[in-house]
Amino acid sequence: MRWMRLCFTTVLSVVLAAVSAAQVSIVTPKDGETVRSRWLVVKVEKPTQEGYVMIWLNNQFVSAIGAPFELRIDLAERNLLTGSHTLRVVGRSKDGALEGEAQVQFRVDLAGTGVGME
Repeated sequence: MRWMRLCFTTVLSVVLAAVSAAQVSIVTPKDGETVRSRWLVVKVEKPTQEGYVMIWLNNQFVSAIGAPFELRIDLAERNLLTGSHTLRVVGRSKDGALEGEAQVQFRVDLAGTGVGME
């Protein structure tokens, strides 16, 4: 019985450490945010400054970036002038191991800015 409790405690500790250790988060844009600029500034945090972050916008690969994990995307160039959009990021360590992923939904509203009116 004592041996089973020790095994269970060890396995539980390993699982909890793995779940809480690696996290990737999108700092900007926030989930549900409305962007009123031609430029979408993507900022991502991940556990280490090594490795890279892959970015997708509406299921289309945009870029893989290194530290400081910030990217400016021209929404007008991509013809994303209005509506809801999905941003997904995946963080990888320098050896390619998954560190985590995150996703947010945001809206674009460039009405009244003159962007896309050419």
